[in-house]
Amino acid sequence: MIDFHERVKQELNALFPVEPLLVRAEWTGLLRGGGVYRQDSEGAAISFVHRELALIKKIIYFQKLLFPGFLHSLSRIDREGLSRGTYYQVIISHGPAHNLILDLNSNEDVIFNTGTHGFDHYIRGFFEARGYLGNPRRAYHLEFPISSGSLAERIMGRLSEESLAFTLRYRKGEYSLYTKKGSTIGDFLRFIGALRAYLEFEKITVEKSTINDIIRWANCETANLDKVVQSSSRQRRLIALLNTENLPPPLREIADLRVKYPFMSMRELGDRCNPILSKTEVFRRLRRIERQAIREGVDREEKLT
Repeated sequence: MIDFHERVKQELNALFPVEPLLVRAEWTGLLRGGGVYRQDSEGAAISFVHRELALIKKIIYFQKLLFPGFLHSLSRIDREGLSRGTYYQVIISHGPAHNLILDLNSNEDVIFNTGTHGFDHYIRGFFEARGYLGNPRRAYHLEFPISSGSLAERIMGRLSEESLAFTLRYRKGEYSLYTKKGSTIGDFLRFIGALRAYLEFEKITVEKSTINDIIRWANCETANLDKVVQSSSRQRRLIALLNTENLPPPLREIADLRVKYPFMSMRELGDRCNPILSKTEVFRRLRRIERQAIREGVDREEKLT
């Protein structure tokens, strides 16, 4: 069964912008997020490796739209170890006449200007390349690593302008932006255009919230019932030490009710009194009965000694 993270990635991989500005923005995010610059005897190139063949095909499609004169090669890599599995690599050669790194920097300068259309597609590409989204049924966690601290701060500030609050951290030589807030994750999915995933995420969030509310209610009711049982057991034990016929009528009434209805709450006992008593008054009368039973028990012990 495909997990939630994979379904999100599949939905995003199937989204192809039409406007040239948006195509360039997503292309920039993809290469900035997962591209590796290479310089060798054959010239300059950018290498991109990923598990998803659909994403590799998307990069090639964008390259043909934006730079039809560039060359690309596609290969398959089988890895072993912790990251074992089948990966796909595309190498885009752009030669000395066109510096693709400068082109990406220029694109970012345009995209990051406040109010400029295209940042949603840029960050979509970045997330497609390196983003991680945990299973929301277990825990809320969204994260994407960024190689540069200055770029990480720049992206975080731009996300903040879109009311998407992320946290920046540095670990094992790499920066990353992450959030563990369900509301932020939902808004982020909607922002990058993963609408089916957003609706599914909201459904899961509502289900989890409902289940948590039921569990809290059940725990609260169980705790209250435990208190009723414990206090009722103590009260009935002390009442058994008394001759209730000698109690004043108000106390005798509540003592008889407690013995007759051991699992009723104080409010329910008060409803059975004549006239009806408040919970506070029932508590006061039971406390008086307990004190009197304790006093009489102490008196008996003193007489025996």
